[in-house]
Amino acid sequence: VALHALLTDDEAFIARWTEPVLKACAFLKEARAQTDHDGVKGVLPPAVAMVTGIPAQAVWNIAWNYKGLETAVRFLRRIGHPAADEYAHEAAEAKEAFLRAFREAAAKSATWTDAAGRSRGVVPSTVSGTDLRTHPFFLDTGPLVLTYAGLVEADDPLMQDALAFFREGPYVKLYDPRGDMHQRPVLTRE
Repeated sequence: VALHALLTDDEAFIARWTEPVLKACAFLKEARAQTDHDGVKGVLPPAVAMVTGIPAQAVWNIAWNYKGLETAVRFLRRIGHPAADEYAHEAAEAKEAFLRAFREAAAKSATWTDAAGRSRGVVPSTVSGTDLRTHPFFLDTGPLVLTYAGLVEADDPLMQDALAFFREGPYVKLYDPRGDMHQRPVLTRE
């Protein structure tokens, strides 16, 4: 909604949707402040990210919610709304808390060795909860979405390790192009 408002500058749309955008920002701020869960505090609480129905603090959920919050802030700034700074601060704190948790989770993650003999990390798709790395959706809902969301730069070593994992990692040797979708995730084309 915020992106549509930014792209169109449609006054009627903006008048209709400013209040729901503010409520969404307030919801994200309140959700991130929750502490009655087993996940990492300061990060959005565990939720279901894909068809498995298993709650986790998944990068997929965090990325899309952050992207929405960051876009809402740009929208609120454009229209000169006084809450823009409050939610910009919230977005910055959310990003910082997530990055801290993500880097900690990555530091504890497994490693693999690439063809050049370099040790690389298996970048997680969660900061807490079950990380389903063999599920086909690990590619779709995994760590690469973080660059799109603006949470991790593409040239960050973690994103480079994630990309290498899908391009040449251990799952590539197991990939069968004639197989069905229930295979370990790899990048066969980009």
